[in-house]
Amino acid sequence: MALDRIGDGFALRSKGDIVSHDGTNPSAVNVGTDGQILTAQSSAASGLVWQNISSSQAQYFDHIATAAATAGVASLTISSIPSSYTDLVLYVMINTATTGSNSDGQVKFNSNTTDYKIQYFYYGSNVNSLTSLGYELDWSGVWTGSTNSRQYDNGIVNIAEIRIYDYASTTKWKQAQMISSSLVTSSSAVFFAGSGHAQWRNTAAITSITYDTSNSATHNILAGSKIMLFGIKRYGQ
Repeated sequence: MALDRIGDGFALRSKGDIVSHDGTNPSAVNVGTDGQILTAQSSAASGLVWQNISSSQAQYFDHIATAAATAGVASLTISSIPSSYTDLVLYVMINTATTGSNSDGQVKFNSNTTDYKIQYFYYGSNVNSLTSLGYELDWSGVWTGSTNSRQYDNGIVNIAEIRIYDYASTTKWKQAQMISSSLVTSSSAVFFAGSGHAQWRNTAAITSITYDTSNSATHNILAGSKIMLFGIKRYGQ
């Protein structure tokens, strides 16, 4: 026999039914429709109602796009970024080919190479030492870590996460927070990791994002590298 009652015989016979109380007796609250949320409402007999989520209440963390390298390339770009979110999060996972010259990973907005102010603190280490350095500098993009190498190095791993606030605003300079690490794959095991803040002193809405290196001629991005962009919709905005 199927169980369709609880307590002193109060009936629950429909899928999704839940039990509330009207102040005197138990009462059933039938299931809402897909996507609704259960909300307290004192004017309802049970004290509970199912309601639709308005666009101003919803929160999202959506995948927008991925740009992946299938062969050695100089840059990776995600364009046509929608303006329907409040913030962006960019994940950078890069391996580069090198010939020994110095280089740095960087992210550019709308192909712009000016107006960036970077404040960064990082730790660096190798088999012999540990160092920590702080920087404030003008740059040609949002710095994601050093890709310096020596002649015997066979590649760099550059990993970063960058959160960009109010990217669609046309009245504000853009602010970004980043954490990153870079590993030089050589016998010296050189490693850099750090965090920082970037400011793009431009009021244009961000519609495209490009990753490249400051010396792309000798630091081509290898197959398997990618950048992934996600959009965040903050609650109530």
